[in-house]
Amino acid sequence: PLALDYQSPSSLYAGTTLQGVYATTNGGTKWNPSSQGMSLFIRGLAISPTSPDTLYAGALLGGIFKTTDGGSTWSNKGLRDHLIFKVKVDPTNAQIAYAATQQGVQKTKDGGNTWVSLGQKTAFVFSLAVDPQTRTTVYLGGPSGGLYKSIDGGQTWQNSNANLPATNIYAIAVDPQSGAIYASLEGEGVYKSADGGNSWTATNNSLLKSARLTSLMVHSTGVVFAGSNGNGV
Repeated sequence: PLALDYQSPSSLYAGTTLQGVYATTNGGTKWNPSSQGMSLFIRGLAISPTSPDTLYAGALLGGIFKTTDGGSTWSNKGLRDHLIFKVKVDPTNAQIAYAATQQGVQKTKDGGNTWVSLGQKTAFVFSLAVDPQTRTTVYLGGPSGGLYKSIDGGQTWQNSNANLPATNIYAIAVDPQSGAIYASLEGEGVYKSADGGNSWTATNNSLLKSARLTSLMVHSTGVVFAGSNGNGV
């Protein structure tokens, strides 16, 4: 997973499979390890848009980790018995974060000190996104085309998967300017919704369909970045 500091676009963080988190301050020319005090197998990574020194990282085994000093040090914030697939931070409040797990979506309102389950709409929650324009709008994705939307911060959920293929949804991202939603589906590439998830259209080519896209990120310019499992960005 990748996390971009929108206040300093040359600063990025990358979560890895066996080497924890790496950070760059020069747009990727040089990367340095940034994993003191944390697990190595990172599946979810998110930076606070309003407090860029605050990041949350989710480990496949080990729970949630948090840093408030830009990655110099990390501390465990619970959910040790969960498999963490994705982590997202509220766009206006660094104390509020969501974690996609094998036991549904978990939410914290106090910086990770306590977590509350928001229910389990799918067997596994593989992907998660928070609308940067409307902070109470949250999307989650799981197996068999299961994509759900909440407009009340995760208290209630509704189906948002009309005409989506019945396959795993590994990543979701929301354009911070237009509000368009992008979802990566296993074997189907990337789908886009321009109406809040009511309908979806394919935006694919053969390269996207053949790659397993596990992360999506939309830049403020509208450029969409897709990270894959074994096929680069």
